[in-house]
Amino acid sequence: MEKEKNQFLDIDILNLDKEWLLQPKIFYKYSKQYAMVRKKLEEAKIELEVVRADLDKAVRKNPEKYGISGKPTETAISGAVLLTKTYQEAQQKVIDLKYQADIYSAAVSALIQRKDALENEVRLFGQSYFSIPKADMESKDTVEKMMEENKKKRIQKYGKK
Repeated sequence: MEKEKNQFLDIDILNLDKEWLLQPKIFYKYSKQYAMVRKKLEEAKIELEVVRADLDKAVRKNPEKYGISGKPTETAISGAVLLTKTYQEAQQKVIDLKYQADIYSAAVSALIQRKDALENEVRLFGQSYFSIPKADMESKDTVEKMMEENKKKRIQKYGKK
């Protein structure tokens, strides 16, 4: 995703028709990936809750194994659960998936801005913003006539030089 990040945002203004054809495909691709990551995130959150419940049960069953001496309190049980490697790994998975979801969310937002940019490029193109000025034959003839007339006036006024 990171390497592709800038590539899908580039717009080739000389091929706006192709860019418009690509836009919905790119948008769908990243929206779908975003949805898949969000699904995995929700599943990981449920998995984290299950891990927590299993560990809570295990700590209550054998508090000494988790470093709790005496009668276990709710705070001690909760702390013991948080310190287990299993819980920390499940929590890290949630954090990683949240990060991925945020990246894809940003990509989808950027694609919405890309659509706006494409619309604006098309407007500019329609207004001949990217055109190169060209003199048509009538304008060229008119300019040549004006130059010839100015030359004649200078000759009459100052003589031939």
